[in-house]
Amino acid sequence: VKEEKTNIKDRIKKMFKSKEEEPEEEKKPSKPNYNKEEIDFGRLHKGLAWSPDNKKLVYSKYHFGSHGSMIWDICLFDTDTEKSNFITKDMRASYPIFSPDGKKIVFVSHSNSNANLFQMDLNGENIEKITDFKGDISVLDPSFSPDGSKIIFSMSGADGNLDIYYLDIGSNKIERLTNNPSVDYLPIWHPDGKNIIFTSHRGTTPNMFTLDIDNNDIK
Repeated sequence: VKEEKTNIKDRIKKMFKSKEEEPEEEKKPSKPNYNKEEIDFGRLHKGLAWSPDNKKLVYSKYHFGSHGSMIWDICLFDTDTEKSNFITKDMRASYPIFSPDGKKIVFVSHSNSNANLFQMDLNGENIEKITDFKGDISVLDPSFSPDGSKIIFSMSGADGNLDIYYLDIGSNKIERLTNNPSVDYLPIWHPDGKNIIFTSHRGTTPNMFTLDIDNNDIK
C-alpha cells in the first residue's frame, strides 16, 4: 500500500511540475535569408553564362518550336529591362558563351545528329557558322581564351568518346589537344591563356587535369 501511495505521489508531482524545471528545447538554427528572384522557369539547359559587364545572362531553354516539337533555343536575360527573350529560333541551340569583349555570343547548334559552333550578335542577328563538321558529331562546353582568339571545346564522333579540341578563330584552324580512350570534357582556360583545365575519366574516376597548350604536357 505504501508503495502504491508513493507511486501516485510521484505521478502527481510530474503532472504539476513547473515549466521552469523542464529542460529547454534545443533551438533549431534559423534558415538563411536569400535575396532571390525568379527570372525564368521551365526546363533549362545546364550551360549558361554572364556577359563580361554582368548585365546580361544567356542560357538555353526547352520550348515548342515552330513546327510543334520541343527544342532548345537560346534566351537572353537583360538586368536593365528585367526581361528574357529568345534570340535563336528552331536551332536546337545550347552551351552559349559570351566573347570576352561582350559583343558576340557563341553557341552549339544541332541538325540531324550533327553539331557545329555558331556565333551571333547579342540581339540574335548576323548568325554565322564558324565550324563545318560533318557526320555524327557532338560538340559540348565551348570556352573562349582570355584574349578571344581561340575557343576550346569537347567533341566526339560516332564512337561517342569525348576529347578536347581548340579552334583558332583567325585562321579557322582546329587542333586536337587530347586523345585518350576515356572521356575528356568541361575544358576552361587558365587566366594566363597558356593552359587549360579539363575533367577526364582516365583512371576510371573523374578528376581534373591541366594541359599546357605549348608542349601538350598533361598533369
